[in-house]
Order: sequence, then C-alpha cells, then structure tokens
Amino acid sequence: MDIDWNEIKVRILMRFVTEFPFLKITGLLNFNIDRYICSRHLELGSKDAVEKVEGALGKAFKIIGMKVDISKFFRIEKVLLDEMQELLYTPTLTFNLDVGLNFSIQNSDLFKLNRLQMIKCMERMQMYCLESQKKSNMPIDVLFGDEEYIRDKLVKLRGSNAIQNKINELKAGINHNRIKQVSEKMKEYYEKCIQEETRKYFLEHNIGVTREAER
Repeated sequence: MDIDWNEIKVRILMRFVTEFPFLKITGLLNFNIDRYICSRHLELGSKDAVEKVEGALGKAFKIIGMKVDISKFFRIEKVLLDEMQELLYTPTLTFNLDVGLNFSIQNSDLFKLNRLQMIKCMERMQMYCLESQKKSNMPIDVLFGDEEYIRDKLVKLRGSNAIQNKINELKAGINHNRIKQVSEKMKEYYEKCIQEETRKYFLEHNIGVTREAER
C-alpha cells in the first residue's frame, strides 16, 4: 500500500498548530515518519488499513512530543516566569499525546553566562538569602575569583533552601488547573486531527475505507 506518511503528518500538524499557536512544530516537520513506521514493521492490510494508519500515527506522535512557546501560553504569569529565570531556572512546557501538557523547571546552563552576568545573578539571588532582603556587597573573593569559582558559588546558592523556597512559591503561582484543562482539550483535538486527516487522505486517494471506519 503506497501511503505518503509525510503528507498526512504535515496535514495533522498544520491543523493542530492553527488551533494551538503556542506550539513549536519545527522538529516534528523534520521527523522522518516513514523511517519510524518501517522500523516498527507495522503491517497495513487493506481490510482495516485506515485504523492501522491512525494507530501508527498515534504511536508516533506519542513519542516525539512538542515544545511549547511558554511566553505565549503564560502571558498572565510572565512576571513569575521571568523571576524563575533570574534565579537561574528555566521554566519549560511540553506536549505529547501520552501525558498532554507538562510543566517543569530545569537548571539553567551556567556556561552560557559570562563572568559579569554571573556576578549580577549572585547579587539578585543573595537578596533572597538575607533576612533584611537588602542587596549586600559582593564578597571580595568572588570579585577576584575566576569564572569556574564563581560558577561553583552560583550552583551552591541556587541549591540553597532560601532559593528553593522562593522557586516553590513562584511555581505555586502558576495556574496549574488551566494547564490541565487545556491539556485535555489538546489531547482530544489531536486524536481528532489524526483520525479526520487520515480518512480525508484515504478518500482523496481512493484508498478503501471500511464501512465501520467511515461511521
């Protein structure tokens, strides 16, 4: 059976991202779905081909996930997200057909910061570690330390109880109920796109669709 997997894949993704424009689908557009189908040795008989194609696409989209443009999705919580980043944590949001939307925060890559940026980060982070909440003078050993030494100081500061408590406070301000609601809506719509776009493709290319599948 000659099926253009890429055409069906692109139809599904373009329709999906139109409904949820905060998704980043570039990686999925480059995903070689033909290779995935072949590697799984999926048998596509003519009797129930459309169901098997839908199943194959569903399995593929469960494992490859999408990144979410968190700045568009979390417009209301932007201040919270910016503060997480200032404390050297990277808030991330991903989506796949298995778990839906998944919010997490990751350690930011300190090697992307230069010496001056790291010292400024330490100044901000120390504010949360002092009872007075006032900016302190930087210790002279840090000012004259090399980048590796300063980076090590930042790692310890980021893992301190004061910063962890602040991060937990910021996470609590995120609207997790909204994430869950949108997540369920997205999973349902994604499955609908897979089914409808697959069947449209079959009809357009005069590939047999069982009566049961057409209902």
